[in-house]
Amino acid sequence: MLVLLQVVSVLTACSSGGYGGRSELSSDEKLLVGRWRADTEIGNWVVTRKPDRTFSKNATITYDLSKPPASFHSRGTWRVESGEYVEFYSDVSNPIFASWRGKFFSYDILRPILSHNFEYTGSDAPIMVEKKQ
Repeated sequence: MLVLLQVVSVLTACSSGGYGGRSELSSDEKLLVGRWRADTEIGNWVVTRKPDRTFSKNATITYDLSKPPASFHSRGTWRVESGEYVEFYSDVSNPIFASWRGKFFSYDILRPILSHNFEYTGSDAPIMVEKKQ
């Protein structure tokens, strides 16, 4: 039986990568700029978030318990809005995760964002904790 472990949660009903003309980063977004690392039960990744709201991510994720973890590189945009962390994937290198390309994913922020710690989750996803590098 194929067991799919989701890293992402709710696909939001957004149709573009724009952010409604917002150019200045919020205080939470300013805290997330930089290089972060996560080690979770389903995988690990290093993500670099830039002040222009773009990101690049190198990840190794368990997507099927009967198969070895899959590695990939991705790029896209990000934002924090109304208590949610939102990512838009513009490029994903591994065909296993190609369905993410061109989609928004939204995560609930669990605790206030700190300069060194960021915790979030989505439906059918574990709690994800990123630590600033």
